[in-house]
Amino acid sequence: MKQLKPFTKISLSLLGLGAILSLIGYLAGGWTNMKTVAENYFQPQTASFSNIRAIEVNEKLSIMPSPDNQFHLHYYRNQHKDIDLLNHQVQDGKLTISSAFQGIVSYDGLLEPILNLVNDQNVAYYQPVLQVPKNSTIETLSGNLQGDLYLDKVTIQNLELTAEDGDMLIENSQLSFAHLSHLNGEVAINHSTLISPKDISDTVGSSLTIEDGDFKAENLKLEGRHSISNYDGSIDISLHSKTKTDIHIDASQNNLGIDLPTYSNPHATNYLYISTLDGELNIQ
Repeated sequence: MKQLKPFTKISLSLLGLGAILSLIGYLAGGWTNMKTVAENYFQPQTASFSNIRAIEVNEKLSIMPSPDNQFHLHYYRNQHKDIDLLNHQVQDGKLTISSAFQGIVSYDGLLEPILNLVNDQNVAYYQPVLQVPKNSTIETLSGNLQGDLYLDKVTIQNLELTAEDGDMLIENSQLSFAHLSHLNGEVAINHSTLISPKDISDTVGSSLTIEDGDFKAENLKLEGRHSISNYDGSIDISLHSKTKTDIHIDASQNNLGIDLPTYSNPHATNYLYISTLDGELNIQ
């Protein structure tokens, strides 16, 4: 039988010793301890603000109602490298939130890649959240949002937002916008008012575009000219009684016309165009 070379013997011996030590460490609860260390690798942080008049977001972020009368930003910090997982600043009443560029990833020691691997399994857990107080007025909410959007009793004078990969719920609010896009998620607007800016140049007016998700509105008020389009989902709208008295409606379902409500008036002040490309359409 051919004998192994000395180098091969040493390598196999070290490999076997490492396996034995790893097994001993596992049986002694070492992996559990590593998970505990990993869970503390990112530490939660909270920044609170007041008198915020404008918000710009370009980040994976969820927006939710605040439990009090302040804005709260919840995010995480890499305590080992002393790095926040997002950037935020407030200047002249404007809150700007953006991604923190990590640059080239470098590891200190052999344990850190394992800690990063454990933490990568909980990426969703570390998504930041911005809480917006009820009864607040925001001059501008703009940017690109990846996450859920939930607003309650909020007035936004200028909404310039593209939202994706999350659900949108607007309740008891008033929104003025030229164009609002939502990709990949459900959209619901309840007991709220949509306003088309008076200085808008587009003859269609405000444009709300949904793709890959259903749109539902209950007791919806409209002021001005509006277009609501869904490219892969249904539209179900219930208009406010006041809006029904002064609205002209055009509609298209899967490139075909539909029967319009009897209250639609071609001479009305307000206008609504709704269309679905691949989904049901219902308006009451």
